[in-house]
Amino acid sequence: MDPAEWCAHTSFWGHVGIYAYRADVLLRWPQLPISPLGHLEKLEQLRLIEAGIRIDTLEVEGDQYSADTPEQLE
Repeated sequence: MDPAEWCAHTSFWGHVGIYAYRADVLLRWPQLPISPLGHLEKLEQLRLIEAGIRIDTLEVEGDQYSADTPEQLE
């Protein structure tokens, strides 16, 4: 299936990537094992979850815009 059609076949949550880490977590980061799923998905927070470190999330309202390339940023 074409990825452009995925949203027509299921519901999903978007992702607003704003992260804040405690100093003790950042100091432990180099010792955390590489997360296979995190490596595959390119999501560093999966490294924390798979290491047993709790993360908190919150829901935001409204549409968000993405700037993933220099052209989109312009």
